[in-house]
Amino acid sequence: MRDLRADLRAAGAVLVTVLVASLLAGCVRMPTSGPVQESEGTGTTEDLPGISFDPRPPQAGQATSEIVDGFFEAMTATPVSARVARQFLSREAAEAWVPEKQIITYGELGDATAGTSVRLALTDVNTYDARGAWERTEAGASLSIGLVKEDGEWRIDQVPDALIVPESWFDDWYERASLYYFDPTTEVLVPEPVFVPRGEQLASSLVRGLLTTSSADLEDVARSYFPPGTTHGLSVPIVSGVAEVSLSGDPDAVDELTTQRMLAQLVWTLRQEPRIGAVQLSIGGRTIVGPSGSPQVSLQFGSAYDPNGVPASTDLYALDRGRVVAGRMGELSPTLGPLGQEEPAVDLRSIGVNLAGARVAGVTATGAELVVAPTEAPTGEVTTVVAGAVDLAAPHWD
Repeated sequence: MRDLRADLRAAGAVLVTVLVASLLAGCVRMPTSGPVQESEGTGTTEDLPGISFDPRPPQAGQATSEIVDGFFEAMTATPVSARVARQFLSREAAEAWVPEKQIITYGELGDATAGTSVRLALTDVNTYDARGAWERTEAGASLSIGLVKEDGEWRIDQVPDALIVPESWFDDWYERASLYYFDPTTEVLVPEPVFVPRGEQLASSLVRGLLTTSSADLEDVARSYFPPGTTHGLSVPIVSGVAEVSLSGDPDAVDELTTQRMLAQLVWTLRQEPRIGAVQLSIGGRTIVGPSGSPQVSLQFGSAYDPNGVPASTDLYALDRGRVVAGRMGELSPTLGPLGQEEPAVDLRSIGVNLAGARVAGVTATGAELVVAPTEAPTGEVTTVVAGAVDLAAPHWD
């Protein structure tokens, strides 16, 4: 299925080139022979890949396997949209399906089996939460999809609440960014790495992620000043370089200090969108005035909370069979420190790494001990900080 889409996109790109060339040529006759000439592109490396892809909706008389294949293809619509994919679902499932809850990427997708209960095998699976933050990697997974007949046509009635797409498509259409929260003492902004859709959806996706409740593991190391249940409109329009963020809620229920911290989180998060030069916030229809007396807040706002004052590691840290690994997505390797090696054998279930990436704290598999060790010193020692405990929480560095 991925090869078919690649061929369709390539054919579409050729068609667009021919159409543009014919318009520019006017009455000049197109040549029918001769070598292919490549013109110099006028775009930049930041341009979106490929062309827009509007997938085909379900067709009359399709078998269950064709409906499932069409559903998976529809989830690769570009710009990112679940509109057509939802048409492959039953009315009840279409109303209940929430693909924004999770993103699942895969390397290869197995063929759909026939019948009303279809199982699909996925390889090289990565899972991301509702904010776009990476959660875990698995070598393989299996999905169960149920189908029913509705108005004489097969429709999917059982499907995970997730956008399920090829890893190559995800790499093309999503980019890495950060959501900014405060540390527990509210002294510094803490960046949380996420993946968000490219292009026109970037600003809206960043704000949506910022307002989405974070995982329990993040609660001890970061806090948000957006009141629970705060939501924003369908999009964040950018008008003359100003990002207009409209939030729900009662503006009288949010004090000035909370408002300023919300603005700091918004400014630092939205400054990653190159088209934005200022941010304007409204709550419950009331425009919030910034410290300068203007509703348009400069991207320099919140500089007192600049996290760049502390040199931080850009590596991603995780556990692989109880050992500490680090690096970039898809390129994780064991750390040189003792907790990344097979000897001494310390089986860990959760870890926390300091900002510089120099030391790691880990809770053992039994939950009874907390140990600390350097990440890159092969001769470093493992120090037991807590022993004899019961079900320790995941460790975090202050």
